[in-house]
Amino acid sequence: MARSRLISVAYASLSERFLLTLLLAGLVVSLGGWQWANLAGAALRSPALNIGTYGGGWGGAGLGDLNLRPGPDSALLIALASQLDGDDSLARQTYTGALPDACALNNLGAISQARGDEAQAREQYRAALSARPDLSASAFNLGLNPGTPDSSFQRTYRPGQPRLCYPDQRSLTRAVTGDLSVTLRQALLHPAQVLTPAPGRSARLGWALLGAALLSALMALSLLLPRTRLTPAQARAPLTRVLALLLPGSGLMNSPWGGMLLLAWAAVLTALAPWSGLVTFPALPLLASGALQGGLIVTLAVIYILNAALLLTAEVRHYRHQRWKARADS
Repeated sequence: MARSRLISVAYASLSERFLLTLLLAGLVVSLGGWQWANLAGAALRSPALNIGTYGGGWGGAGLGDLNLRPGPDSALLIALASQLDGDDSLARQTYTGALPDACALNNLGAISQARGDEAQAREQYRAALSARPDLSASAFNLGLNPGTPDSSFQRTYRPGQPRLCYPDQRSLTRAVTGDLSVTLRQALLHPAQVLTPAPGRSARLGWALLGAALLSALMALSLLLPRTRLTPAQARAPLTRVLALLLPGSGLMNSPWGGMLLLAWAAVLTALAPWSGLVTFPALPLLASGALQGGLIVTLAVIYILNAALLLTAEVRHYRHQRWKARADS
């Protein structure tokens, strides 16, 4: 603990350390979200999810290769594949793992209707529509005639047959990757896996994520350190002043301006990063282009000018305080 007092963070106040801890935690979540988006995008581009149907032996083998995460969304997808293959018994058994999902209830109603149990089928359709009033498949099966393109297709090309409910993009994403917490937990528990190149996984992004997580943990531990008082020479060292100018808000962390400027600076740089070519988002358009790009550059300049003005004001205030103190002592 005594040696830890020699590090620079020991000179920061508790509020400054707490704010930096929150910023680093936000960076960890952002990098984890980036990794999660890459993994989900690579998995959703799998032919098994884009061939047009989830049925057939080839489709079932493709779903098996995806290593779907156990849960209701995966159960819905696997059960739908079995139902499209004509194995209603296996589909009915697998759908129970997705209940009370409205999509699973609708498809169970289709199985009941195929078996001739109209009463149970209508009950399941009603339960599905009650759980999701916007579910057009259940509305169609109940004879409510929703005006959607899928319903028109069903009436024209599959008359008299119940309409099945297919998982939406959000459900598919949860089935192939889980949510963001799953990606973060795997990164922290299995760091070697994060650093291994794979479809949708970047080793550089993995290193950045693990580095940010380590810094966040160290900053959280620094909250336990007692604060070391700065001498006047340390508080106003030339290097400290230069860093305060280059990193807006870092020299004003004791005031509300510090956090505001630092967050605004980080947000603008994040939006401008793809335009600079340092990082790229293949699946997303440039966040800054055209007039927006020029506006962000002007905003960045305003942030630096405002930071410099506030630092200059603090220097003048300190100089006046020192003069007043010298006069009082004399």
